[in-house]
Amino acid sequence: MSKINNYLKFIRFHNLLIGSISVFISGLILNIFNINVFIGMMHVFFIMGFANTMNDLLDYKTDCINNPQRVLVNNKINNKEAQVICIIFFILSCLISFLTPLSTIFFIYGIIFPLIISYNLFFKKTPILGNLFVAFLLAAIFLYVELLLTNTINILIIPSLLVANLSLIRELIKDTHDFYGDKKNNFLTLPIIFGIKKSCIIISVLMALSIFLFLLPYFFGIYGIKYLISLVFLIEIPLIYSIFVLMNYPSIKTIKKLIKLHKILTIGGLFILFLTRK
Repeated sequence: MSKINNYLKFIRFHNLLIGSISVFISGLILNIFNINVFIGMMHVFFIMGFANTMNDLLDYKTDCINNPQRVLVNNKINNKEAQVICIIFFILSCLISFLTPLSTIFFIYGIIFPLIISYNLFFKKTPILGNLFVAFLLAAIFLYVELLLTNTINILIIPSLLVANLSLIRELIKDTHDFYGDKKNNFLTLPIIFGIKKSCIIISVLMALSIFLFLLPYFFGIYGIKYLISLVFLIEIPLIYSIFVLMNYPSIKTIKKLIKLHKILTIGGLFILFLTRK
């Protein structure tokens, strides 16, 4: 059981599960519930598994400093096992794509896979651009689902923007946490350019702007009062708290706690979308 648990930690099973749930909720928003929803859930699960395992394989040196608890770093699984798992996820994601429409196949092979590979190999070290890559990839789950189920991209644009914004904030917070490992390995991230304190100010400004932007769907009548109430309690208040922490206690220890909080915010965002579906 411990070996299985290590494998689950390596693929970041909880993240894969959140991705699959995002597909299910997207189906509910679109009022579509058929076999394609389950195909989409499996497809996203496998693609995210490939992306996560590839990331950990390439991030081994930086994780030795930034994330020493990772199972690959502390030798709970070896490099060969990790490579095999990564290849299996890639093969499974390719195989299941044959069950999806041609437009979805073009979306995956023309946009998603090139972004995953180019991010991991080249753009991870690029300030802001690398963060935007990750934010788009996570938001693209909603675009993928709408394309899969309706062959259009229209209704789920706002949920994808919400997720992209939250993901960008979390990625910037993670970069701040990874400052010392990234600096040692010559990564060029926002915190390395501006320093931890100035980066915390930049992230706080972005969060303040997000607090305002997240309210716009309500003020423009796109979503109703349930969206507003759930948004305030599940997203806005935690963002205000995050700003307070970053501005007053800008340390690696407090930033690590914020990373966990913002992972929960992603789940909160999914819950908001579930509540506001028509």
